[in-house]
Amino acid sequence: DEAIAGSDAIATAKVLAVNDASKSATLQLEDGSTRTVRVRDDVKLLPAYVGKNVVIDITTAVAVEVKKR
Repeated sequence: DEAIAGSDAIATAKVLAVNDASKSATLQLEDGSTRTVRVRDDVKLLPAYVGKNVVIDITTAVAVEVKKR
């Protein structure tokens, strides 16, 4: 048997730092927590983005397969 579950959420976050070489950005979420996220390769991360607010789409997915022994 196999099961797949997922969720999707949209949030606003403040950009705290960017690293174009590693394609990552550190964001401060609305609840005050921080998260470093991977950014798509086609996005050029500029120092001018630090301090700006962005809207992010967070997608989470989990797949589980159960096999009898």
